[in-house]
Amino acid sequence: MSVERFIQNFNPGIRSNSVDELKRKYCDADSRFITINGMNVHYKDQGKGPVLVLLHGVVSFLHTWDGWYDELKDRYRIIRLDLPGWGLTGPSPDEDYLAGAMNVFLDSFLGALGVRRCYMAGNSLGGYYAWNYAVHRPDMIEKLVLLDPIAFNQSLPYEFQLARIPGVKPLINNVMLPRLLIKTSIRRLYGRKERITPAVYDMYWDLIMREGNRRTLTKIFKLIADMSKSDTIYLDVKKVKAPVMMAWGKKDIWSRWKETINDWQRDLPHAELMMYDECGHMPMEEIPAVTARDAHDFFMKGKKPASKKKAALRAGGKGRPIGKRAVAAG
Repeated sequence: MSVERFIQNFNPGIRSNSVDELKRKYCDADSRFITINGMNVHYKDQGKGPVLVLLHGVVSFLHTWDGWYDELKDRYRIIRLDLPGWGLTGPSPDEDYLAGAMNVFLDSFLGALGVRRCYMAGNSLGGYYAWNYAVHRPDMIEKLVLLDPIAFNQSLPYEFQLARIPGVKPLINNVMLPRLLIKTSIRRLYGRKERITPAVYDMYWDLIMREGNRRTLTKIFKLIADMSKSDTIYLDVKKVKAPVMMAWGKKDIWSRWKETINDWQRDLPHAELMMYDECGHMPMEEIPAVTARDAHDFFMKGKKPASKKKAALRAGGKGRPIGKRAVAAG
């Protein structure tokens, strides 16, 4: 580690980053913006084929799916976006991040892009939004992939408890958010720390420091903490009609599959399950090639290949009903 990067670890996080400077750093020729419900939404719409919509999780952004795009771009029209509250999109005007508000947002966003039917994948909070949207619009979702999703009651990592300490919320929102805290949390999100590049640390830090996003962080952390004890938040899981593949990194300490797998099994008994060794909370970011291939095989299951050239990609493991765990090495 260079001296300069070591010093960066102790940045107290006082100054927010402007949208313009972040655009210069993280937008490219494929970046697009569209006004939806009062937000200037950052998204990418790339490739041709059946539509695949990708929803990221907490403190994340559309770039978390870069590896999936690289793997699947020749087979799908891939739509990914910075969800309200995060990335370059930034906070929702009404700061409502519950599933109902997200259903309304996704209806407007996908409608504006002319999407009438799609595959959908969501990670973490994005997984929560994805299964709720599948209930809200069963006509829209053909198949669903949930990676380390949120639904059922579980214990929480310390970051969520930290955000609830009196005085911490206004401190983070208005004064400071130490870079070292963000770096430590990212390391806990991965199963193998050596997979985290300096660019990954920089991107997470830069985009959480976007104007307004710190406020989203504390609001969402409280929302998830409340959801983790809710007696109603998960009741609609059983209403999902689309075929589902569920995937977890076995070293995930955020969405704790050991505490919730029996609930998922009860409410989605026909879902397929993939478990990835040496992988944490974001399998699509940590091991993108394997997870993208498994998702593709799931999407194409039951479909006749158009030609040998378009035959199914090699999978990292074979999915089985959620009651019988399938394991794929990371």
